Amino acid sequence: MDMDPGQNDLLEAMRRSLRATVQDMMSRHDYRGAIFMSSKLATLSNYAPKDVFLLANAFYLDSQFARCFELLDSRGLVAVDVRFRLLGAQCLMAQSLYEETVALLDDASAGGVAGLPYETGNAKMASAICGVLGKAYEMLENFERSSLWWREAVAQDPTNCEAFGSMMLGGRLSEEEEVRFLDEVLGRLDALGELVGWLKGVYTSMLSGRSDVSVGRVRGALRELEGGESARGRVVAVDGAARQAGSSKMETRSTRRRQSQEQLPTAGGERDGATTRTTTGTTTGTTTTEAFAALSQDSDVVCSRAMLLSREGRHHEAYALAKSVLDRDLFNMRLLPVYLSIAVKLRKKNDVFILGHTLMEKRPEDAESWYAAGCYYFITEQYASARNFFGKATSLNKMFAPAWVAFAHAFAMQSETDQAMAAYRTAARLFPGLPQPVLGMALEYARMNNLGLAQKMCSMAYAKNPHDAALLLESGVIAYRNAKYEEALQLLKKAVDAFHEADEDREVALVNLGHCYRKLGMFGQSIEILTRALALDAYQPGTYSALAYAYHLAGDPINAVDAYHKALSLHPEDPFATSMLEIALRESEPLTLDRLVVAGDSTTSGMMMDDD
Repeated sequence: MDMDPGQNDLLEAMRRSLRATVQDMMSRHDYRGAIFMSSKLATLSNYAPKDVFLLANAFYLDSQFARCFELLDSRGLVAVDVRFRLLGAQCLMAQSLYEETVALLDDASAGGVAGLPYETGNAKMASAICGVLGKAYEMLENFERSSLWWREAVAQDPTNCEAFGSMMLGGRLSEEEEVRFLDEVLGRLDALGELVGWLKGVYTSMLSGRSDVSVGRVRGALRELEGGESARGRVVAVDGAARQAGSSKMETRSTRRRQSQEQLPTAGGERDGATTRTTTGTTTGTTTTEAFAALSQDSDVVCSRAMLLSREGRHHEAYALAKSVLDRDLFNMRLLPVYLSIAVKLRKKNDVFILGHTLMEKRPEDAESWYAAGCYYFITEQYASARNFFGKATSLNKMFAPAWVAFAHAFAMQSETDQAMAAYRTAARLFPGLPQPVLGMALEYARMNNLGLAQKMCSMAYAKNPHDAALLLESGVIAYRNAKYEEALQLLKKAVDAFHEADEDREVALVNLGHCYRKLGMFGQSIEILTRALALDAYQPGTYSALAYAYHLAGDPINAVDAYHKALSLHPEDPFATSMLEIALRESEPLTLDRLVVAGDSTTSGMMMDDD
């Protein structure tokens, strides 16, 4: 029965009032109240699409994902408007129904937005759809399609930060691909004008910095975002006090067992002179630079700065900077793995324990919480417990790279080679751009004395990041064990150059380089390099033994005896130094007597001259 105009006006006024009430409730996060009111609104409007969308949105915000999708599907609205399709896909994703999400949004033959069998609306809506597809394919481990849709998402809307971050920080790109992708995005941002110029700097700062050129670009971007050198100095000096904090057989030394579980590859850092800088934003003078300076305390900018400091070996400064942000933003999931990797390296047991305990108490459903707790057990060498926590983190989020690498490390620390290799292989498959899993496999092959495969894995890791200092060091050690001393020499020299003076692993690289020179019969160079290593760490008995042996082979048993004594003072039960000391003492006896005779002759000659 038709209603008279007065009743229609009254009904329309009720609908307008209800819509305003629902919007007000949602703005106050009263989602249950919004659901109640919007359900009445949908009934009064005979389930008009715009009112159904309002009800479905309330369901979604209240985490009633199944109910939201059922409402849209039962009303046949998913195919009506792209907004309904996108909301339905988000509901399926929230329920981990990835194949259903792909079936709803994608066409197998589609190579981009233009190939989709439905209208995608404006560019931002199309970008959102591409982003959901990228995430769904990623969870299905179809990384080719995932990368295609992530790229398409950024192509449609370069301000789609989630899609950009998934490509740049997801461990799927090589350095060359990473730089090419960044340059493409920066070109698209140019078309958006000066108001997003700051975003170019933030995007550039996310480069992983696997080469000096990339590090230079990151440094230039951070300098601009921090408003120049003065602002940079203020940021770096967050905690000035932090700046002040601080095996006996003849064999090479490896750093892997002391490496932290880092989320991103780290390069050796930028050497003096390698200061290539790329303009990172459209600037019009001092005003723009000063406006950018306000971003110096932004968590993403601080994260990039902390990673840069860590790559330069300035771990205490990086730690203080990262901690200053986590103190006010505990659940910053990009910064958290960076902070934990530095904390593990510095062995900050108490801080990691408190952080892990807090996260497990407040957010036990997050993979990052389990990872933080596992890091504490890793530092305290309780590797079985660490494995349990890291394993749980990988089950909660299988695309969390730090947990996979740490999981494998924990197995490796207990010589569980088969399990470690399985974890490394999984990490290498999920994150093809990361060199750490491949390097881990190389070291496990070396443990099994399969040096041929170890060398092959090292070469593969080296291709992913030829400037990483730790990778260069481990590759040099394996080449040394393969008796490829010339190749080992070149790799170890690069490693020494790549490590910064402040990095403690530089001493390890110098010791291994000294061994390599000795094997090549270059005893003078070996003595010089080992002396430099002792200047960095004077309490390494193995280094003194190596220096003594180099002196011994160079025909200088007296200095060899002195160095053997120093080695034994630090490690009295060293069998190599003990046996070689006996030999050196026997060989030095004639030389010592000759010196005494010469000294006696000189004394006698002096006395005779006095008598004259």
